[in-house]
Amino acid sequence: MLCTDSKKKYRHQGGKKKEWKECCGRPSQNIETGDDFCNFEGLRNELRRLVGSFVEKETTGGPVEGVLAAVRQDYAVVTDGTSTYFVPFKNIQSVVKLG
Repeated sequence: MLCTDSKKKYRHQGGKKKEWKECCGRPSQNIETGDDFCNFEGLRNELRRLVGSFVEKETTGGPVEGVLAAVRQDYAVVTDGTSTYFVPFKNIQSVVKLG
């Protein structure tokens, strides 16, 4: 399935205005989890700006503190020096940059 974040576009063909939807062309879902990647685009972009920063993420499973090491398609990687956490975007409730 392709991205559901489509935009309406218009073109004239044969003197008539035609409408079609243009998608970003990326797969929209993780088949294993059913997550819609396009719904996380804003979060993903914000997190990418914080890579290398010390952050606290409030998640559905409790707070996670550490250095934001990487941002993947549907999860973030946080390390606290001894442990590495793979936090799915769907579980992130808030992110705060510390220090």
